[in-house]
Amino acid sequence: MNDTQHKLINLDYVELMSGGDTEMKKTLLQMVLQELPQELALQQQHAQNKDWEALGEISHKMKSTLAFVGNEQLTEWNKQVEQNAKRHQNLEQLPKLVSQIASLTPRVLEALRQALQQMG
Repeated sequence: MNDTQHKLINLDYVELMSGGDTEMKKTLLQMVLQELPQELALQQQHAQNKDWEALGEISHKMKSTLAFVGNEQLTEWNKQVEQNAKRHQNLEQLPKLVSQIASLTPRVLEALRQALQQMG
């Protein structure tokens, strides 16, 4: 894993959850690669529609997906989105936070694809 990938993703949780089994690691990464873009699209849609309850729910769901990614910045931004949406506070910050998540996610997904490729 190169330095750029290492900063974008941390697969320690994938390693832990797979028990070191390569096939299981591949399955987990494929799941993340499938789910994260869908969850992000919903997050963006709910933020745009100012549907704070739905935004809080999808951000809560993303928490478990992001655990497999291991990107601290994405995890922190998503946590802020979830908390603010659920508490109906700092709502003016939510579009910017969701936009930041959306701008970083493609690079994270690419790092995950490369990690998956390296597993063979």
